[in-house]
Amino acid sequence: MIERRYSYEDAKHFIRRRQLYILDTVTEICRRHNLAYWLDAGTLLGAVRHQGFIPWDDDIDIGLMRDDYENLIKYLAVELPDDLVLQTLSTDPKYGFMFAKVRDRHSHIHGDIEYTYNGVFIDIFPFDYVPKSKFILKIQYAIIQTIVGLRYAVEFRREKIWLKKSLKYLVDKNSIYRFLYKLAFGLNYIFKSEEDVGNGLVCPWAFFKSIRPKEVYLPPGKVEFEGKEYNAPHDIDRYLKALYGENYMTPIRSGHDHIGEITLLRETK
Repeated sequence: MIERRYSYEDAKHFIRRRQLYILDTVTEICRRHNLAYWLDAGTLLGAVRHQGFIPWDDDIDIGLMRDDYENLIKYLAVELPDDLVLQTLSTDPKYGFMFAKVRDRHSHIHGDIEYTYNGVFIDIFPFDYVPKSKFILKIQYAIIQTIVGLRYAVEFRREKIWLKKSLKYLVDKNSIYRFLYKLAFGLNYIFKSEEDVGNGLVCPWAFFKSIRPKEVYLPPGKVEFEGKEYNAPHDIDRYLKALYGENYMTPIRSGHDHIGEITLLRETK
Protein backbone atom coordinates (compact mmCIF):
# COMPACT_ATOMS: atom_id res chain seq x y z
CA MET A 1 0.00 0.00 0.00
CA ILE A 2 1.43 3.35 -1.05
CA GLU A 3 0.86 6.75 0.58
CA ARG A 4 -2.65 6.05 1.83
CA ARG A 5 -3.77 7.81 5.00
CA TYR A 6 -5.75 5.82 7.59
CA SER A 7 -7.52 6.66 10.84
CA TYR A 8 -6.14 5.03 14.00
CA GLU A 9 -9.10 2.67 14.24
CA ASP A 10 -8.74 1.55 10.62
CA ALA A 11 -5.01 0.90 11.05
CA LYS A 12 -5.09 -0.42 14.62
CA HIS A 13 -4.19 -4.00 13.65
CA PHE A 14 -1.16 -2.86 11.69
CA ILE A 15 -0.08 -0.39 14.38
CA ARG A 16 -0.23 -2.92 17.21
CA ARG A 17 1.49 -5.59 15.14
CA ARG A 18 4.35 -3.21 14.45
CA GLN A 19 4.52 -2.06 18.08
CA LEU A 20 4.84 -5.65 19.25
CA TYR A 21 7.53 -6.26 16.64
CA ILE A 22 9.45 -3.21 17.92
CA LEU A 23 8.95 -4.31 21.54
CA ASP A 24 10.26 -7.82 20.80
CA THR A 25 13.25 -6.42 18.92
CA VAL A 26 14.19 -4.05 21.75
CA THR A 27 13.64 -6.56 24.56
CA GLU A 28 15.69 -9.18 22.72
CA ILE A 29 18.58 -6.69 22.62
CA CYS A 30 18.05 -6.11 26.36
CA ARG A 31 18.13 -9.87 27.00
CA ARG A 32 21.23 -10.32 24.85
CA HIS A 33 23.13 -7.70 26.84
CA ASN A 34 21.64 -8.49 30.28
CA LEU A 35 19.84 -5.15 30.63
CA ALA A 36 17.00 -5.06 33.18
CA TYR A 37 13.96 -3.48 31.50
CA TRP A 38 10.31 -3.59 32.57
CA LEU A 39 6.94 -2.86 30.97
CA ASP A 40 5.93 0.59 32.14
CA ALA A 41 2.88 2.82 32.68
CA GLY A 42 -0.22 1.94 30.63
CA THR A 43 1.49 -1.03 29.03
CA LEU A 44 2.01 -2.62 32.43
CA LEU A 45 -1.55 -1.72 33.47
CA GLY A 46 -2.84 -3.36 30.30
CA ALA A 47 -0.76 -6.47 30.95
CA VAL A 48 -2.20 -6.86 34.45
CA ARG A 49 -5.78 -5.88 33.70
CA HIS A 50 -6.23 -7.13 30.12
CA GLN A 51 -3.20 -9.43 29.56
CA GLY A 52 -2.38 -7.12 26.66
CA PHE A 53 -3.19 -3.68 25.29
CA ILE A 54 -5.74 -1.56 27.09
CA PRO A 55 -8.51 -1.55 24.47
CA TRP A 56 -8.24 2.19 23.83
CA ASP A 57 -4.47 2.56 24.31
CA ASP A 58 -2.20 3.26 21.34
CA ASP A 59 1.39 3.03 22.55
CA ILE A 60 3.89 0.80 24.39
CA ASP A 61 6.19 1.94 27.19
CA ILE A 62 9.21 0.30 28.79
CA GLY A 63 11.58 1.54 31.49
CA LEU A 64 15.16 0.88 32.60
CA MET A 65 17.50 2.28 35.21
CA ARG A 66 19.71 5.05 33.85
CA ASP A 67 22.89 2.98 33.41
CA ASP A 68 21.05 0.22 31.58
CA TYR A 69 19.18 2.82 29.54
CA GLU A 70 22.38 4.49 28.38
CA ASN A 71 23.85 1.12 27.42
CA LEU A 72 20.67 0.18 25.58
CA ILE A 73 20.83 3.40 23.54
CA LYS A 74 24.37 2.49 22.44
CA TYR A 75 23.31 -1.02 21.42
CA LEU A 76 20.17 0.17 19.62
CA ALA A 77 22.25 2.59 17.56
CA VAL A 78 24.10 -0.32 15.94
CA GLU A 79 21.88 -3.38 16.36
CA LEU A 80 18.42 -2.28 15.21
CA PRO A 81 17.28 -3.81 11.90
CA ASP A 82 17.08 -1.51 8.89
CA ASP A 83 13.31 -1.06 9.13
CA LEU A 84 13.58 0.56 12.60
CA VAL A 85 15.28 3.74 13.77
CA LEU A 86 16.35 5.12 17.15
CA GLN A 87 14.96 8.57 17.97
CA THR A 88 16.70 10.72 20.60
CA LEU A 89 17.87 14.33 20.88
CA SER A 90 21.10 13.19 19.23
CA THR A 91 19.58 11.34 16.27
CA ASP A 92 16.73 13.76 15.54
CA PRO A 93 17.39 17.50 16.00
CA LYS A 94 13.62 18.19 15.81
CA TYR A 95 12.91 15.88 18.74
CA GLY A 96 12.58 17.64 22.10
CA PHE A 97 12.25 14.85 24.67
CA MET A 98 14.82 13.37 27.04
CA PHE A 99 13.62 9.79 26.59
CA ALA A 100 14.03 7.61 23.51
CA LYS A 101 11.67 6.17 20.96
CA VAL A 102 12.27 3.34 18.52
CA ARG A 103 10.24 4.00 15.38
CA ASP A 104 9.13 2.11 12.31
CA ARG A 105 10.59 3.61 9.12
CA HIS A 106 7.69 2.57 6.89
CA SER A 107 4.82 4.53 8.43
CA HIS A 108 4.12 8.18 9.21
CA ILE A 109 1.96 9.40 12.10
CA HIS A 110 0.34 12.76 11.37
CA GLY A 111 0.13 15.22 14.26
CA ASP A 112 0.78 18.78 15.41
CA ILE A 113 4.54 18.19 15.43
CA GLU A 114 6.57 16.78 12.55
CA TYR A 115 9.88 15.21 13.54
CA THR A 116 12.58 13.76 11.33
CA TYR A 117 11.13 10.33 12.19
CA ASN A 118 7.36 9.98 12.59
CA GLY A 119 6.63 6.26 12.32
CA VAL A 120 4.88 3.86 14.69
CA PHE A 121 6.90 3.74 17.91
CA ILE A 122 7.48 2.50 21.43
CA ASP A 123 8.75 4.75 24.24
CA ILE A 124 11.84 3.92 26.31
CA PHE A 125 12.09 5.76 29.65
CA PRO A 126 15.20 6.12 31.82
CA PHE A 127 14.67 5.94 35.59
CA ASP A 128 17.01 7.68 38.04
CA TYR A 129 17.81 7.65 41.72
CA VAL A 130 16.21 10.80 43.11
CA PRO A 131 16.93 13.12 46.08
CA LYS A 132 15.26 12.47 49.42
CA SER A 133 14.91 16.22 50.00
CA LYS A 134 11.43 17.46 49.11
CA PHE A 135 12.85 20.96 48.65
CA ILE A 136 15.28 19.78 45.96
CA LEU A 137 12.51 17.77 44.31
CA LYS A 138 10.36 20.90 44.13
CA ILE A 139 13.20 22.83 42.46
CA GLN A 140 13.61 20.03 39.93
CA TYR A 141 9.88 19.98 39.33
CA ALA A 142 9.88 23.73 38.66
CA ILE A 143 12.71 23.33 36.13
CA ILE A 144 10.92 20.50 34.34
CA GLN A 145 7.67 22.49 34.21
CA THR A 146 9.61 25.40 32.68
CA ILE A 147 10.77 23.04 29.93
CA VAL A 148 7.19 21.88 29.38
CA GLY A 149 6.07 25.52 29.11
CA LEU A 150 8.78 26.30 26.56
CA ARG A 151 7.87 23.27 24.47
CA TYR A 152 4.22 24.29 24.50
CA ALA A 153 5.04 27.87 23.52
CA VAL A 154 7.35 26.83 20.68
CA GLU A 155 5.45 23.86 19.27
CA PHE A 156 1.74 24.39 19.96
CA ARG A 157 0.87 28.07 20.45
CA ARG A 158 -0.82 29.67 17.48
CA GLU A 159 -0.84 33.30 18.69
CA LYS A 160 1.98 35.78 19.42
CA ILE A 161 4.12 34.65 16.51
CA TRP A 162 6.97 37.00 17.42
CA LEU A 163 7.27 35.35 20.85
CA LYS A 164 7.08 31.87 19.34
CA LYS A 165 9.83 32.69 16.85
CA SER A 166 12.03 34.19 19.59
CA LEU A 167 11.63 31.15 21.82
CA LYS A 168 12.25 28.83 18.88
CA TYR A 169 15.50 30.68 18.16
CA LEU A 170 16.63 30.18 21.77
CA VAL A 171 15.69 26.51 21.68
CA ASP A 172 17.30 25.83 18.29
CA LYS A 173 20.46 27.94 18.63
CA ASN A 174 21.32 27.81 22.32
CA SER A 175 20.02 24.36 23.26
CA ILE A 176 17.98 25.75 26.14
CA TYR A 177 16.31 22.37 26.65
CA ARG A 178 19.68 20.73 27.20
CA PHE A 179 20.79 23.49 29.59
CA LEU A 180 17.69 23.18 31.77
CA TYR A 181 17.82 19.39 31.72
CA LYS A 182 21.47 19.47 32.74
CA LEU A 183 20.55 21.76 35.64
CA ALA A 184 17.82 19.38 36.82
CA PHE A 185 20.03 16.31 36.38
CA GLY A 186 22.91 18.08 38.14
CA LEU A 187 20.75 18.51 41.23
CA ASN A 188 19.80 14.86 40.93
CA TYR A 189 23.44 13.80 40.80
CA ILE A 190 24.48 15.96 43.77
CA PHE A 191 21.60 15.06 46.06
CA LYS A 192 20.56 11.56 44.94
CA SER A 193 20.02 9.03 47.72
CA GLU A 194 20.22 5.72 45.80
CA GLU A 195 17.15 4.68 47.78
CA ASP A 196 14.23 6.06 45.79
CA VAL A 197 13.75 5.80 42.03
CA GLY A 198 11.61 7.79 39.60
CA ASN A 199 11.37 9.00 36.01
CA GLY A 200 9.82 12.42 36.56
CA LEU A 201 12.79 14.21 35.02
CA VAL A 202 11.81 12.85 31.61
CA CYS A 203 8.09 12.23 32.24
CA PRO A 204 6.74 15.37 34.00
CA TRP A 205 3.17 14.15 34.45
CA ALA A 206 4.47 11.35 36.69
CA PHE A 207 7.12 13.43 38.49
CA PHE A 208 6.01 12.65 42.05
CA LYS A 209 3.88 9.57 41.33
CA SER A 210 6.84 7.69 39.87
CA ILE A 211 9.01 8.04 43.00
CA ARG A 212 9.15 4.74 44.84
CA PRO A 213 11.77 2.68 46.73
CA LYS A 214 14.10 0.90 44.33
CA GLU A 215 12.85 -2.50 45.51
CA VAL A 216 9.52 -1.73 43.82
CA TYR A 217 11.37 -1.84 40.50
CA LEU A 218 14.23 -4.29 40.98
CA PRO A 219 14.88 -7.10 40.47
CA PRO A 220 12.31 -7.35 37.64
CA GLY A 221 9.44 -9.79 37.81
CA LYS A 222 7.41 -11.24 34.95
CA VAL A 223 4.04 -10.48 33.37
CA GLU A 224 2.12 -11.67 30.30
CA PHE A 225 1.37 -9.21 27.50
CA GLU A 226 -0.36 -10.23 24.27
CA GLY A 227 0.49 -13.89 24.76
CA LYS A 228 4.19 -13.43 25.60
CA GLU A 229 6.13 -13.05 28.82
CA TYR A 230 7.99 -9.80 29.51
CA ASN A 231 9.76 -8.17 32.43
CA ALA A 232 7.72 -6.17 34.93
CA PRO A 233 8.55 -4.11 38.03
CA HIS A 234 9.31 -6.30 41.05
CA ASP A 235 6.23 -5.13 43.01
CA ILE A 236 3.59 -4.60 40.33
CA ASP A 237 0.72 -3.86 42.73
CA ARG A 238 2.62 -1.15 44.61
CA TYR A 239 3.80 0.35 41.34
CA LEU A 240 0.33 0.55 39.79
CA LYS A 241 -1.33 1.85 42.96
CA ALA A 242 1.15 4.73 43.13
CA LEU A 243 0.57 5.64 39.48
CA TYR A 244 -3.14 4.96 38.99
CA GLY A 245 -4.65 4.68 42.47
CA GLU A 246 -6.08 1.91 44.61
CA ASN A 247 -8.74 1.00 42.03
CA TYR A 248 -6.42 0.56 39.08
CA MET A 249 -8.16 -2.69 38.10
CA THR A 250 -11.37 -0.77 37.36
CA PRO A 251 -11.22 0.49 33.76
CA ILE A 252 -11.72 4.20 33.18
CA ARG A 253 -12.44 4.85 29.53
CA SER A 254 -10.15 7.36 27.85
CA GLY A 255 -9.33 8.03 24.22
CA HIS A 256 -6.01 7.29 22.57
CA ASP A 257 -3.99 10.48 22.18
CA HIS A 258 -0.78 9.63 20.33
CA ILE A 259 -2.00 8.51 16.93
CA GLY A 260 -4.75 10.28 15.02
CA GLU A 261 -4.06 9.49 11.37
CA ILE A 262 -1.27 7.41 9.89
CA THR A 263 0.16 6.87 6.42
CA LEU A 264 1.47 3.41 5.64
CA LEU A 265 4.38 4.01 3.29
CA ARG A 266 4.56 0.39 2.19
CA GLU A 267 3.59 -3.07 3.37
CA THR A 268 5.68 -4.40 6.27
CA LYS A 269 5.51 -7.61 8.16
